[in-house]
Amino acid sequence: MVEKVNIFDVFMILLKRWWIIIICAVVFGAGAYSYSRFVQEKEYMSVGRMYIGTYNGGKIDDADTGNKGVDRTTATISASQRSVLTCIEVLKSTRVLSKVADDVNEKTDGDYKASRLRSMLTMTSANETEILEIQVNGPKKEDLKIIVDSLLEIGGEELVEIVGVSTAYTIDEGVTDPTHVSPNIPMQSVIGALLGGIIASFIILVIALCDKRVRTEEELQRYNIPIIGVVPEME
Repeated sequence: MVEKVNIFDVFMILLKRWWIIIICAVVFGAGAYSYSRFVQEKEYMSVGRMYIGTYNGGKIDDADTGNKGVDRTTATISASQRSVLTCIEVLKSTRVLSKVADDVNEKTDGDYKASRLRSMLTMTSANETEILEIQVNGPKKEDLKIIVDSLLEIGGEELVEIVGVSTAYTIDEGVTDPTHVSPNIPMQSVIGALLGGIIASFIILVIALCDKRVRTEEELQRYNIPIIGVVPEME
């Protein structure tokens, strides 16, 4: 019988059934490992880099300074950094990604669409510079480099035409990590084991708290319930 519990009571209840908690943790951990290792789809990553410039012979019309033909200064560099954000949106456009999808489909057995490529893409300005880093994640490791390289080539041409950048130069072609980046099997296994232990502990505590039976004299004495008599066990 458990009516009032404290931390010590909870600890003792769980300690008495520690083996159940361990078994559940092992089962859930093994299940999470098996699912991550054999069922869940693996994702790989390929990364490429492009330099984007807004200069023409080292000079640009700098709207920030109000001067024309200003040498490359901090202001012009800042303008180039801002243009990277514009270039990212252009590269994510359906116009550009449709061309990339057509090119990739010719080189692979895939059936890529602009919307699918957009969901696979992550583009950032490397350390807030004029260098654009393109990352593509997907399950087909052999296709990822082709997608990155195609986007660098076709995207660079589109940036020159649409945005008017003077340079869209490929610094690094796509490099694919040979190991998968997702799922994180060790992490998911640990989370599964912890979840199993927590669920088992919760069930044990609920059962113990709902059990109103008196099992020993000590339980009655603990809650200051007077003992009238004890029926001995009969063999």
